Amino acid sequence: MPATQGSFPEVNDWCIVRHTIDIAYVIRLLSAMNRIPTGQNGKQTRSYRKWSSMMRRCFDPGHPAYPYYGGRGIDVCLRWRGRDGYTNFVADLGEPPEGLTLDRIDNAKGYEPGNCRWATWAEQASNRRPRPQVKGSLRQRARAVGLPYGVVYQRVKLHCWTVDEALSTPVMKRGEHRPRP
Repeated sequence: MPATQGSFPEVNDWCIVRHTIDIAYVIRLLSAMNRIPTGQNGKQTRSYRKWSSMMRRCFDPGHPAYPYYGGRGIDVCLRWRGRDGYTNFVADLGEPPEGLTLDRIDNAKGYEPGNCRWATWAEQASNRRPRPQVKGSLRQRARAVGLPYGVVYQRVKLHCWTVDEALSTPVMKRGEHRPRP
């Protein structure tokens, strides 16, 4: 029987049924067991914060990122859940080096030892799900003529240029002035 708020069943019980976990309850339960690791300054360790965030993204429908993780079916392996979940997580990945974040190598798969690594923000930015491109979008048209999208966007939205005018006028260098007609 899965854990419900207000009862204290065996700790492993709460990880059996997916999407029925009350994360606040789990945190309270782990706190009551003195299992939330803290550093020398009394704050939660970086690895615990990364693990906790991963769990919340996948299991807490109230988390802002849930639709992109748990809502898409992204799951956490059983090894990283339950009573020894955090301990196993650190044993598999180690403590996060400074400046690195938790990354899934294949974004279609869940959080599991063979699919996770500590990565820089730049590595994460290049490891994204492909987004559908709108054919003929302003961004694509700007790229096709070799102009920065931000410049074309500002010309159209802020300076009220026509799209054709914004795309056909080259970018001026700093200090350069347009000749007056």
